[in-house]
Amino acid sequence: MALKERVKEILNIYNYYNMAIIVDDKGIVEYFFNNRPDINSVTEKDVLGHNILESCVNITEQSSTLYYAIRTGRPVKNVYYRLETCKGDTVYSYGSTIPIKEGDKVLGAVEIARYIEAGDKFAGGDILIEGFKPENGRLYGIEDIRGSSKEVERLKFKIQRVADTDSNVLIYGETGTGKELAAESIHSSGKRRDKKFVSQNCAAIPPALLESILFGTEKGSFTGAESRRGLIEAAQGGTLFLDEINTMDVDTQSKILRAIEEKKIMRVGGAESIPVDVRVIAAVNVNPRECVKQGVLREDLYYRLRVVELRLPALKERKEDIPELTEYFIKLFNARFGKYIAGVSEELKEEFMLYNWPGNVRELRNAIERGFNMAVTPVIESCDVELFDKNDKTKKRTGKELLKKEWDFCSEERSLAQMIGDKEREIIEKVYLQSKNITEAAAALNVSRQGLSRKLKEYGISKKS
Repeated sequence: MALKERVKEILNIYNYYNMAIIVDDKGIVEYFFNNRPDINSVTEKDVLGHNILESCVNITEQSSTLYYAIRTGRPVKNVYYRLETCKGDTVYSYGSTIPIKEGDKVLGAVEIARYIEAGDKFAGGDILIEGFKPENGRLYGIEDIRGSSKEVERLKFKIQRVADTDSNVLIYGETGTGKELAAESIHSSGKRRDKKFVSQNCAAIPPALLESILFGTEKGSFTGAESRRGLIEAAQGGTLFLDEINTMDVDTQSKILRAIEEKKIMRVGGAESIPVDVRVIAAVNVNPRECVKQGVLREDLYYRLRVVELRLPALKERKEDIPELTEYFIKLFNARFGKYIAGVSEELKEEFMLYNWPGNVRELRNAIERGFNMAVTPVIESCDVELFDKNDKTKKRTGKELLKKEWDFCSEERSLAQMIGDKEREIIEKVYLQSKNITEAAAALNVSRQGLSRKLKEYGISKKS
């Protein structure tokens, strides 16, 4: 209790942070403090004793600052997060994470953060970059794009062709297809490889903050504002990657367009233009032409960005790459977790090939990581992954198995007509017994009164007096 009270005391003293969380070395929540339930409805009762990943559904072990602090023993300072909680809240926060040590042993980690409301003018700290990439010492390259399908080979070829130019690029791909991987590959393979690559997910920043984060601020432009460069200046000479640019408000889009055309920007509250030399790569996760039609992406910006347009294929379009991707992720997690997993079972291989992968490569990676956590043998089994629910139509089952999943009353001796008849009787009886009369029941079932009367006689259904 002393530690908890001390944390509260610190938070009250500084009156700046309004959330604190402590986890053990396995990521299990030992303490949670939240004094803004109006922003984040998650309570201590919801998370205490649970893994932190259960309360933040969009965070993985690789993107979590808490897990990074536990794994490396190093602190993470001034990180901006967009969190999607288990209660359905979207929370913007800014804070730092510190490992808890006893000698060289890491016992856990503590994170303190300040919630950022959409209307806030954030004036402190470092440049805010969405998410957290602990392995940011090396950017992805073309060699990291796994697969040998025609679609992947075509993508690699296009990246190689466009890498050494300064042309703007628009990347289109579903969530989880690897848009940032493609953007980093373009940068690291081109002439700007020795300069900075700056990435920002536009959907992760409240509209009121995005302009100042991109363009920077001048002291006095609003209360508490300091002179600070934005992401565009930070990317000087290098590449700026704007993910989900269609979520950016149209006014900011017009300023991005002007910056691209004039190669100049002006900070918020500034009076002087600043020359910039930045290659812009943008990405959307829906068809960009539909974005233009819907008015969420300016048409003039669209044509300015799509000097080169790259479409990333969904995993269901290149299923022949699944075995190679599976092998790659197994090697990756063997090295990371210090385990030895030889592969996946034949049954799971078949299920992987039948599944449509709505979450694309990211979902496959997460499925294999889940298998690493649950496997009790050197082979990951279907039960370890639990990818398919009981009604999944992509999983290969016999007709009888499918029927047994759908109908509890089904048996091998029943014909389809018998099963349909039993279900029809069940529905009619339930509706009729809950209705005042035949007329009301017929209306509820959208059948004629005469037709319903005939069915009642056929099935011997009557109301008990």
